[in-house]
Amino acid sequence: MPEEFMLPDYTRSIACVAPTISWLLGSKALEDRPILEELNYDVDRVVLFLLDAAGDLIEPLPFMRRYVDLTSTFPSTTATALTTLSTGLHPGEHGCLGFSMYFKEFGVVGNMIKLHPAYVSGSDGLISMGLRPESFGKTIFELIDGKAIYLADRKIQGSGLSKLTLRGSEGRSCISLIDLLVSLRREVEEGDAQLIYVYWGSLDTVGHMRGPYSENFREEFRQVVKLFQEVFLDRMRGSRRTLILFLGDHGMCDVRNRIVTNERKDILESLRMPPTGDLRASYLYTDEVDRVRSLMRELGMYVLERGEAIRSGLFGRFTEQHESRVGDLVVVPPNGLGMWHDFRRDGRRGEYPVGGHGGLHRREIRIRLCYGTVDEMRGGDHST
Repeated sequence: MPEEFMLPDYTRSIACVAPTISWLLGSKALEDRPILEELNYDVDRVVLFLLDAAGDLIEPLPFMRRYVDLTSTFPSTTATALTTLSTGLHPGEHGCLGFSMYFKEFGVVGNMIKLHPAYVSGSDGLISMGLRPESFGKTIFELIDGKAIYLADRKIQGSGLSKLTLRGSEGRSCISLIDLLVSLRREVEEGDAQLIYVYWGSLDTVGHMRGPYSENFREEFRQVVKLFQEVFLDRMRGSRRTLILFLGDHGMCDVRNRIVTNERKDILESLRMPPTGDLRASYLYTDEVDRVRSLMRELGMYVLERGEAIRSGLFGRFTEQHESRVGDLVVVPPNGLGMWHDFRRDGRRGEYPVGGHGGLHRREIRIRLCYGTVDEMRGGDHST
């Protein structure tokens, strides 16, 4: 494995968050799972703030000075990581194994953000075919005894992925980050929810379109955390005993160099179907394993056969029924390179991303969870 890569450590990963929340809130659910014992607080409410693509970024603000370093999942992508976050299950257990995924039972490649066939526009088509969102595991919102709510951009409410990850919670749609943070403060001050989950995705979007090393990306991160401090934390009153967890689901790499497989006949002619997975982690289904492996290695890819990938612990604990969702080969590009297949049938090309994730580079896998009570995050205690 290349030195720049690292494997997820599922004993110290995003998979530990749901079991830790369950433990904090007095539930016996997920008690057989590893927890983050550093978060040993006597609280009656948890706020979980997920900033998509934040990775292990950190700013010298009081609320980010107490933290634990964790890993994301493989693939290090939103659909997989958020399903692990909400269920406490490893990717190989819940079976959401990427942005796009082959469903053998339906004979179709599905978009896991929309739960819809990847070739056509729309949403929830996989559910119409018979996919059961609950088959991906019970969520922490279903497992705790108290009330759970979530706050997110209004485009998230009712989305395909939300049907996997947010079952058991009540939705509150927001129209801007300011609206979200004011709503969050009021829920903590006046509401009765035991668990409040917050999702914000602007950083991921900026990273994809402007790049993770750009000023745009860095400034977007700074502004989100600054507003979190100023609009939420600094104006808080009557917080009761509330623990705040602030984290990202994965990091991001530059992908200005990319292979668009629609334009590579030499790749597609050796595959049974177009590549599935993510920009930086592809599943290849082929009857010519040796030939395709050699071709991928010539392109600088790290390549594992399906069995190797599963045995290596890449997906954590693995349920046999999910094997068909992993290709004959698992292909991970080096930093700076991505591989992409455009499934849209109309032939139009969108603006290709210059930042991506899904792979095993340290920048993608490492994440940081900042935590503390309101008083601690305001700066009353700066220990880490």
